[in-house]
Amino acid sequence: MGMMTLYSQDDHGYYESAMFARVKSQTNKDGSVRRYLQLVESVRVDGRPRQRVVATLGRLDELAAGGLDRLVQSLAQFAPRLQIIEALSAIAADAGRAWGLVLVARALWERLGLGPRLRQLVQQAGHTVPLDEPIFAMVVNRLADPQSQRGMLAWLPTVWEPRWAGLELHHLYRGLDVLADVGPELERVIFDGYRDLFHLELDLVFFDTTSTYFVGHPRTPLAQRGYSKDRRPDRQQVLLGLLMTRDGLPVGHWVFPGATVDHQAMAAALQDLQARWPITRLIVVGDRGMRKGASRRPKEQAPRGSRWLGDPLGRAARGHGLASTG
Repeated sequence: MGMMTLYSQDDHGYYESAMFARVKSQTNKDGSVRRYLQLVESVRVDGRPRQRVVATLGRLDELAAGGLDRLVQSLAQFAPRLQIIEALSAIAADAGRAWGLVLVARALWERLGLGPRLRQLVQQAGHTVPLDEPIFAMVVNRLADPQSQRGMLAWLPTVWEPRWAGLELHHLYRGLDVLADVGPELERVIFDGYRDLFHLELDLVFFDTTSTYFVGHPRTPLAQRGYSKDRRPDRQQVLLGLLMTRDGLPVGHWVFPGATVDHQAMAAALQDLQARWPITRLIVVGDRGMRKGASRRPKEQAPRGSRWLGDPLGRAARGHGLASTG
């Protein structure tokens, strides 16, 4: 039975009443049963619940032949909410697309000034085709469902962004070429943006490296054999360096030849860091391998104003703390 709540008024003020439909059965002398549809109101009389028949709408078998549908349709014109529900029931979604993450990423992208700055860098690098949208699409993909550039072709139709209509694989590859050209300057823009946004200080940084190897025959002078952190000394590799703030936000990344050792990578990264920002005081946290290199290399090779901190994890856990060298 459907039910709706009404408010009626008597001498004592307003009271709540519920109106609903019910079926009333009546047995005839010949034993046949007739069923009637009634509109009933639930009320309180002398503080007790009672049911009052508002109207008998007719025999149920006759109403079922079509009269009830016409009655409900006639009553629906006085129920705007029911009209909306009925209209929505006729709408069916064959497929859905993600949109929220694109909106959030776009807002932060523009808040950091990456859109106009990237377009400017693309033009300065001599690229005539606008490639900021393919690059932004790759950024959103990393946040949502990281895929290769080829894998993104299946991901793009699942996201609602009209500006990505017509994106093809070669646009994504060309976007990567642009990032390779303007990467250091773009990283500076990004860090300056969220340094102002989150009020960060570039006085304490963490540096670490990892390696990744090639399968096949790489055509780059960066591919060399060296100490493999993947335990694949039989493969040519590159060394990746990453510098983070104390809050875990990236400052910059570097790709070094595979034969580069950790302390060489750290020295090169810090010198590049000072070339990007006017740093006068910097504390660098690294691991044991970088400490060994730091104690051997001439002091003048270290970036001015930097101090290195590092110790084996086991020793620090035993309470010896961090060792420091100037």
